Amino acid sequence: AGDVSPAGPPQISLFSLALRASAGLRNYPPQSGVCEMSSGFLTGDFGTIIPDIVSFIASGTAGADGKPDPGDTLTIVFWPPTNFARLPSKGITKAQIDAILSLSLSIGASYSGRWINTETLQITLLDTTGADPWLLGRLVVTCKPGAVAPIRNA
Repeated sequence: AGDVSPAGPPQISLFSLALRASAGLRNYPPQSGVCEMSSGFLTGDFGTIIPDIVSFIASGTAGADGKPDPGDTLTIVFWPPTNFARLPSKGITKAQIDAILSLSLSIGASYSGRWINTETLQITLLDTTGADPWLLGRLVVTCKPGAVAPIRNA
């Protein structure tokens, strides 16, 4: 008998299957000979996953006009854990954020980001010139799947 202990997912280019004649596999009632076969090696890939946004929280001291103020934050939580979109853990620029995320409203002229962990991206507003008011249900964030370095599973 071969090793059937759990060893994780099958490995591309290493995994194959074999059915030995000694297993005695055949149809029932027996009308054919014993089945024996072997497969080629597993090819392809298991693909990548665009993590879901499971939480999106805007926080800070938005003024009476409903517009955000410098220092306000957007915290985005993803699942499963991400690959950081191949960005640094801190000092993420507005251009880098804009390249991986779409926001339904303007959040200002300048902002930066940092990964708190593999699941949480925090964006801090630096200059809110041109920002739209944050109204519940109107500020929506989505991942850009066609980004040069999109957010993917870790």
